Amino acid sequence: MKDSSDTYLEKQLTNNGLPKELKLLPVVCSAFNPKSDNGIGGYGFWHLNYPQAIKYGLTINSYIDDRSDFEKSTKAATLYIKDLHALYNNWELTLTAYSSGVSTVTKLL
Repeated sequence: MKDSSDTYLEKQLTNNGLPKELKLLPVVCSAFNPKSDNGIGGYGFWHLNYPQAIKYGLTINSYIDDRSDFEKSTKAATLYIKDLHALYNNWELTLTAYSSGVSTVTKLL
């Protein structure tokens, strides 16, 4: 990861009141591969699914998939994580919902 990308990611985390350790999430999700696919609809650096990507302002069409744009997808992912944490107020549940979906966590609760 480039220094400027690292700085941008840290800035987004800080601005959204998120732990700095979350900067490792795109490493776990995609190994910083912009074309990474998780096999269940997640794509890009953060493995955002289509509904979350659209909800947080990313463009996905035949020509553009903003999930592979580091800055745009980082902004969307950090806002999504912030909203999930506001919903659950628990980091374990937040990260579980991020990776498996809100409906899965809600059913389990």
